[in-house]
Amino acid sequence: GQNGLIISAPAHRFYAFVKWVATKKNVERIYDPIYQDFIDEYYEDVEQGRLWHSRWRQLQFYTETLRAMGLESIGLLSLGDILRKMVQDILDE
Repeated sequence: GQNGLIISAPAHRFYAFVKWVATKKNVERIYDPIYQDFIDEYYEDVEQGRLWHSRWRQLQFYTETLRAMGLESIGLLSLGDILRKMVQDILDE
């Protein structure tokens, strides 16, 4: 980063938690690809000056990861689904 600062990747604490609770096999097979896609898309948005879109990508990463963990089956993502739809409608305009 600038001035020798080290900047953490977005959502790094959440992803560290995921890696802590998931099996190594599932991390490599499921969660690593989700996180890598998120990081690639996030930094592409930041480079192109689309900061709101990069924040949207972070919300997508959280909900996609939680879905992969099976939490949507108990209704924890209903608010996330609503927010995702609202933001996607705004971005599509």
